[in-house]
Amino acid sequence: MSRFRILFIDEINARNHFKSFTVRFIGKLRSYLPGAHMGIMVDSDQRRNSAVRVDFQNVVDISLKSGSYYQIVGEALCDHTGPLTVRATLVRNVDGVDMKMYRQAVRDRRAYLNELS
Repeated sequence: MSRFRILFIDEINARNHFKSFTVRFIGKLRSYLPGAHMGIMVDSDQRRNSAVRVDFQNVVDISLKSGSYYQIVGEALCDHTGPLTVRATLVRNVDGVDMKMYRQAVRDRRAYLNELS
């Protein structure tokens, strides 16, 4: 598996949490606490109820706005005592992305890469 495999939020939460792993995903910022540098990212699909905590303390020079979509690259940290937290290292605003088309493109890419292997 590629080190930077694109995941959906529900896949991040479903992973075996015995060790940390690198993630790349897109989600909608539901809430953000600037003092704590913590936010909750949710899946854009309203039928899914997937969310993940994101620690933004290592990210500088970006203004985060609730309701906006962001692409996050970071490390999913597993401490076994609380919920999984992604420590963001790269954050990019992707407002305007067609999430339905994005999901389909990720599925098509996965199918193509499976054919190659």
